[in-house]
Amino acid sequence: MPTELVRAHLTWLQAAGRAGNTVKDRARLLHHANRHLPHGLDYASEEEIARYLARPDWSDWTRYTYRQHISGYYMWAVRRGHLTLDPTADLPKPRQGPQLPQPCTDEELAIALTAPAPFGRAMWLAAYAGLRCGEITAAHRSHITDGRLRIHGKGGKVRNVPISPLLADELQHERGLLLGEDWTPHKLTKRQRDAWHAVGLPLTMHLHRGRHWFATSLLEQGADVRVVQQLLGHSSLATTEGYLAVTDVRTRDAVALLPRVAEPVGVRLGDPRAA
Repeated sequence: MPTELVRAHLTWLQAAGRAGNTVKDRARLLHHANRHLPHGLDYASEEEIARYLARPDWSDWTRYTYRQHISGYYMWAVRRGHLTLDPTADLPKPRQGPQLPQPCTDEELAIALTAPAPFGRAMWLAAYAGLRCGEITAAHRSHITDGRLRIHGKGGKVRNVPISPLLADELQHERGLLLGEDWTPHKLTKRQRDAWHAVGLPLTMHLHRGRHWFATSLLEQGADVRVVQQLLGHSSLATTEGYLAVTDVRTRDAVALLPRVAEPVGVRLGDPRAA
């Protein structure tokens, strides 16, 4: 069970206007930590936190995410005098995981789009609108007007982007929430792996690879990187660049653009005038 202090922290986040998904994620991760630490969050030592974060079955990204949420809780508690010590203050930050883009292939995407509901539909929204998992579960048919999709994004930000004609055709008969009432970001993320595996896709497949495909495909078709940044809902261009796979074709085409420089008339190699 969550402690009174955890409840107070979550209430504070809501009062501060943090996005609903942010509060839900914080609550889920803090509850997990509170259950698995020997004496709970409020009495944990630095060594106990370190052992908790060192779980061998966690990826770098998972470890980094848990550490960020736990540290946020402790910083809040110490600043307000609820606790005297932040046991994460001197812990080294875990790596964030690889920053290289991981778009799915066209063949993988074609298979993923045929997956049973709601996973095929979720991949349509990831690959043809660039939506995050939380944005997918919040997407509603009423958010599509005049050929544009209103996306309720990360941090409570809302963006309106043109909708792909292919996606518009896919969604033309839909009503209400596009994935249905029962789907949350956590539930969709947790169950998608089995869905992709069931249609013959590798275990490395996930919805975010569809979002990477969206960004990389736009770049391949000549879209400006800042346009891609806006469509993805990134506040930083550096974040967008982590989504863009640079293919052999683009590097070859780029090098082919280098101009030929004509040799000056009357000047030969070795001539001091050529220096």
